[in-house]
Amino acid sequence: MTPIDQRPAADFPETVFEGPAEPMPAAIARGRVQYTSKKPSRSQVRHVDGYAPFLKFSANNNIEINQTDFRSLLDVLRKYAGPISADPSLRAATARYVGNTLIAMHGDALWRAFEGNGATAGNQHRSFDVEFLIDRIGQADDTWVAGYLELVENWAKS
Repeated sequence: MTPIDQRPAADFPETVFEGPAEPMPAAIARGRVQYTSKKPSRSQVRHVDGYAPFLKFSANNNIEINQTDFRSLLDVLRKYAGPISADPSLRAATARYVGNTLIAMHGDALWRAFEGNGATAGNQHRSFDVEFLIDRIGQADDTWVAGYLELVENWAKS
């Protein structure tokens, strides 16, 4: 049996979230409006692919991840902020996992990408810049983390 850390990320199927994993939606030009229809389209993505490296990292570090427990996910992000931020592909995969987690928490949330910026996860009322969270969480104090968690939990209930 091959040790986990030697297995390729492809050995970690991206089936954690509901529905098929899809590519990130195409970027929208700033200053443009994106109208959404009732029927899902290519621009309405709820489960984005590319998070297998985070699944592998979690397995290598004996981290149990549960996509319905955002508090525990924030704890993992804080604890492993250094190694996650140091590896660009792991950082990107972690951001995708975090965004998928946020989207799973709210029925009308989607991924959106804008030209010149990273992708966001959210709905018409609130969007979360998941790359900002990955960058900020390592230096965040308990008060900031508690406030962010409260913001997410209140949004999820709305």
